[in-house]
Amino acid sequence: MPLSAEEAALVETATATINSIPLSEDYSVASAAKASDGRVFTGVNVYHFTGGPCAELVVLGVAAAAGAAQLTHIVAVANEQRGILSPCGRCRQVLLDLQPNIQVIVGKEGSEQSVPVAQLLPFSYRQPDQHTPVIFKALTSSGPVVVDFFATWCGPCKAVAPVVGKLSETYTDVRFIQVDVDKARSISQEHDIRAMPTFVLYKDGKLLDKRVVGGNMKELEEQIKAIIA
Repeated sequence: MPLSAEEAALVETATATINSIPLSEDYSVASAAKASDGRVFTGVNVYHFTGGPCAELVVLGVAAAAGAAQLTHIVAVANEQRGILSPCGRCRQVLLDLQPNIQVIVGKEGSEQSVPVAQLLPFSYRQPDQHTPVIFKALTSSGPVVVDFFATWCGPCKAVAPVVGKLSETYTDVRFIQVDVDKARSISQEHDIRAMPTFVLYKDGKLLDKRVVGGNMKELEEQIKAIIA
């Protein structure tokens, strides 16, 4: 299937990035990635005989530093008009582990396509979420539960943490649990977490149609009051 306009634009962004820097053997590939919120991030590889990062890994770090949790597309383009490069084996595994739903743009000029990263690494090893059993037990327990989806690098998450702590002390009948989106990826994806912090509410093992995205603690408290009323 031909690339969409947005996918083609991402290729153009990566191409413009690599063409904007001086010709170099050490910085020879640019990558562009698009986040679920529409933002686009770019980066270039850093070659070194000790093992420098590929452009795809650089752009993952750039996106993470900007607070982009979910990336939808990624592409790498080489200098000297070499066009799109498919990710190496290491990058394929990293993308599969860190962004399992990402689409990777591959193919030569005229036959470009966007494919799921899993298609590039069939029969791959998938590391299970370490804390999934504990979280699942909490979500299926009786009574009200507030799930705080956070990330260790998330500034707003750190800012609201003391307030959430006070809420847990005030509403002792409500169970508060934290889910690190980087360590419990499958659960985070099941709950369609696109920003942090996100607070999801359960009651008696059932997911409620209530969530609070961001640091609106007043709204969170109102939601808590509603489920215990």
